[in-house]
Amino acid sequence: MLGGFAAGALACLLRAHTNIRNYHHGIFQQLRLLALYVCVTFAIGDDSNTPPGSGMSALIYGFMTYVLSITMGSNGLGISPARDLGPRCVAWWVGYGRATFSTGWWAYGPIAAGLTGSFFGALIYEVFIFVGGESPVNYRWPTPGDIKWRAKSRKDEAKQKLQKLPV
Repeated sequence: MLGGFAAGALACLLRAHTNIRNYHHGIFQQLRLLALYVCVTFAIGDDSNTPPGSGMSALIYGFMTYVLSITMGSNGLGISPARDLGPRCVAWWVGYGRATFSTGWWAYGPIAAGLTGSFFGALIYEVFIFVGGESPVNYRWPTPGDIKWRAKSRKDEAKQKLQKLPV
């Protein structure tokens, strides 16, 4: 009992009787959690938004982590691979053995769903919230027609300069 509590405190471990519905729910919960976390992190760090006061960013990140952990922490709250994989390796080295890597949750939950959720959170922020031009999503990429006419106009300018030169 105490060993299971200690391992659960170190890393997010699912219970042995977890069925497939709860397993998928945990994966999608990790995905939503990281998407929200990254989206709010981008919003806090964006210069075009009203920045928080001096030294307030850390407090906002702390409150955000606290709120997300009490509302979405039912599956162990492995917010990122660093928060789950490192303690899981330490538990394995300390002596918990192969049970720490037996379920596959460590790969699908905090690592795969976490990285996918952070990608979706960044994409949501870039597409729906961010308004700057330095984003690859909001940047106006030239079309092949723009490039063709730009090259043609430069060629015509070069011909005109050559015609103006005295021979």
